[in-house]
Amino acid sequence: MGYVDENLMPGETVVARANLHWGMLVGPTFGTGLVGLAIVPLILMGLAVPVDDPYAKSMIPFTLLCCLVPYFLFAGVVMGSAIAKYLTTEFAVTDSRIIAKSGVLRRNSLELHLRKLESIDVSQPLMGRIFGYGTIVASGTGGTHQPFPNIADPMGLRNRI
Repeated sequence: MGYVDENLMPGETVVARANLHWGMLVGPTFGTGLVGLAIVPLILMGLAVPVDDPYAKSMIPFTLLCCLVPYFLFAGVVMGSAIAKYLTTEFAVTDSRIIAKSGVLRRNSLELHLRKLESIDVSQPLMGRIFGYGTIVASGTGGTHQPFPNIADPMGLRNRI
């Protein structure tokens, strides 16, 4: 049971749900892949040592350790934070309000009553139109402008609101 389901008012029903688009994982995956390709020459240089030199042969594990451990730590942090954001973000429209939540350790949440909603703006870059994602900005009375980036099928969600 997620945040949205736990915070429904009595008699309130969910009309629509939205998720983050899978495309938000492409950047971190591509970035960690490029860094991984950049350390390949370092690893190959560490492995290309003279076979008859015992000192050089003893340094091979150390060289690999110095290259691979920082890389896997970097990749783990970058990919872990992107996956955590993808899995912990919830967005729903009920019959009376919009509910959004993101984060695990540091939670950000928003509840905007539909009767206080002035407009819903959808912004889609070219790639967003091709792959079906965009940013929804909910504008409420009193100057509230809350953006929800990387939402899958933002036009469909706007129509449901």
